[in-house]
Amino acid sequence: MTDRLKKIEQNALVFSAFTNLIMAVAGVIAFHSTHIQAIFLDAYFSVIAMLSSFAAIFISHFSNKTTARFPHGLYILEPLYGVFKALFSLTITIIAVIGSVHAIAVYMTLGIGRRLELGPVLPYTLVMVAMSFSLAYYCRRNNQKIMNASTMLLAESKIAFMDGVLSVGVGLGILLAYFLGKVQGFQFIMIIGDSIITLLLVALTIKEPIKLLYQSFIELSHGTVADKKINDDISRILQKRLTGVLKDFNFEVIKIGMRWNVKIVLHKISTPIRIEGLSSFKKEIENDLKDRFEDLNVIFLVA
Repeated sequence: MTDRLKKIEQNALVFSAFTNLIMAVAGVIAFHSTHIQAIFLDAYFSVIAMLSSFAAIFISHFSNKTTARFPHGLYILEPLYGVFKALFSLTITIIAVIGSVHAIAVYMTLGIGRRLELGPVLPYTLVMVAMSFSLAYYCRRNNQKIMNASTMLLAESKIAFMDGVLSVGVGLGILLAYFLGKVQGFQFIMIIGDSIITLLLVALTIKEPIKLLYQSFIELSHGTVADKKINDDISRILQKRLTGVLKDFNFEVIKIGMRWNVKIVLHKISTPIRIEGLSSFKKEIENDLKDRFEDLNVIFLVA
């Protein structure tokens, strides 16, 4: 594979890693100074994002390397990365939910709990919101430049977006809980408000790691690409190259990381075509598509 698309991916991953590093450090400091459960969820999402971003840089540099055992490269590492990132995110979410439910249960049964303190919540959330949404947009835009081929940039953008939503919820929710808790009859909000906020945030954001897990699993299991634009673009090229020579054929597109496989199934061949002829069609189709799909392999199958 040529370096152009991989370079876009790698530059975006480096930017993501260092942005997540800043957010992770800020989040851990904010949590340990406030002990607010909702900030725990936000902070350790950033920690996971930071660690996984550095792993993604390593994977991006080696996924296109070929070996005797993997002659087409190690692209399977890319959707595997997406699976593990989604699972780690879900794990942190479950830990936060358990902690919040436990805090609420202890308060409801024993009347024990920690009072909510604002501390550095407002400046922390303002910075985190700006950085998270900017990072999500940056990763999504760079992935669009390479036809959304990078599962790792997809993962980065989804988790950064989730982090941004968490930060918005943490800031607004804790401020609301803090001031509402001073109203007569709502003092309990000062004790369990952050736990309630955490549960609401989980309900709002849980779909992002689940969607990432689903999309990564499709790639791992060699599922076909459902994107209509990609299929239409490839269909136009196939119609141009094969119509009149091959009357009856269909195709499917399979994506594994940044490697694309186009499988063309031949049902009826109108004129005798030698293997050399199919090889020529293969090269022509790959040349037509190489600007958008640099690592693309065309395979002919006879039904």
